[in-house]
Amino acid sequence: MNIAVDIGARTVRVAASAPDGTSRPVELPGDGTGDGMPLSGQTADSWQAALRETYARVGGRYGPVERLVIVVPPHTLAARAAEAAEVFAGLPGGGPAVRMLGTPGAVLALLRHHGAVPAGVHLVGDLGAREARFALCAVSQGTVAVVASGHATVPGGLGDAFATALLERAGLSFAVSEHRQALAAAWREDGVGARLLVAAKRATSAGQEVYGSTVVLRVLGREISVRAVLDAWQPVADAMDALRERVRAAASDGASQDDREPLVLVGGLSRSVLADHWFPASTTRSRLPGQTDPANAAVLGGALVAAGLIDPGDRFPHSLFVQTHGVEAGRLCSAELLVAPANALEPGGPPVFAESGGRRVRVRTAPGAARRVRIGVRASDGGTRLLGPLTLPSSPGVRYHAGVRLAADGTAHLVLRPADDAGPDTEYPLGPLPATTEGARL
Repeated sequence: MNIAVDIGARTVRVAASAPDGTSRPVELPGDGTGDGMPLSGQTADSWQAALRETYARVGGRYGPVERLVIVVPPHTLAARAAEAAEVFAGLPGGGPAVRMLGTPGAVLALLRHHGAVPAGVHLVGDLGAREARFALCAVSQGTVAVVASGHATVPGGLGDAFATALLERAGLSFAVSEHRQALAAAWREDGVGARLLVAAKRATSAGQEVYGSTVVLRVLGREISVRAVLDAWQPVADAMDALRERVRAAASDGASQDDREPLVLVGGLSRSVLADHWFPASTTRSRLPGQTDPANAAVLGGALVAAGLIDPGDRFPHSLFVQTHGVEAGRLCSAELLVAPANALEPGGPPVFAESGGRRVRVRTAPGAARRVRIGVRASDGGTRLLGPLTLPSSPGVRYHAGVRLAADGTAHLVLRPADDAGPDTEYPLGPLPATTEGARL
């Protein structure tokens, strides 16, 4: 069995591929509402405990797991990859083949599998119980690169704070699980979304004095007005507005942009029609396929990747090279050594080493004092950006295979491996690899 797992703030969602080439949620004990397996006790406080228990429950009910995709926020990729390795290290055979996948890549994998996603920049918003996350992603043929991302919350959590404020206005408590469940059930009632959207538009355009008292929710017999909903939503909207602008500004080096990039919203809080109401009407929306629950979008995309139905396209789209120096025919000359071709580096994958004629190239560091070198990044259009410089120590007589490793969090490392396997790899951090070479110069 090949599955994807998405561990949230309060529940775990699991999905697997279906015979028709799509993906479906996998039911686990306690998942009676379609919101995933509830976290409780130790699993609510430990991501590793939640992963361990989920893996055990899936295996106990459905059999061995061969390939596992774990969907996580982009800024947690490195930490979660290390934690997942600890969870599976002691299992017989090393456990399943594990691949970490950032939420934006998983969501775009779902969209790409079900229809063409045009090349260009796309904005993925993940609105959860604790925080909002936005990522600007550059999509080209076969590749998806996160250009910029960020996360933000409000006191008490994002969705949690919204739910808390609504329940308080109804005289109920977020701390009581039955009250939370009743609020969730109220949101799922037929006609609630349409009623709220109409009331919100009227209250916004004509004033809350006229339409603010319109009842839009009933929870355990208590009425909640559109004024209460809009007041509770405002801090959430403010936090998401500020975050979205920070991410877009970071991607453009501070240059202003308009809202032209296609937007897709996922996560539990995006179920609210207020998420649609919050964005301007001119915003281009990338719609999820069919009746996809936005809270399941990321794990459904991850399941497609786990089943091999689509490549997430998260390989680095540019080539990397290093400037070398040598002697030919008695003359000193310089050349570029291609270390990693385009689309060869996979986050969390093994190092890619420079080759010539199908064999790894042997190099040595410059004799004498330590040498400063720079790694070049080259796009298909010829644009180049230089990383570094790195200071490499002199190692007389030692020859290496030179390579690059891309960590799960997107940071790169230059790898020098002794050509005679006489010692361990030596790594030099390069930092995050640029998604674009625009504005760079040699």
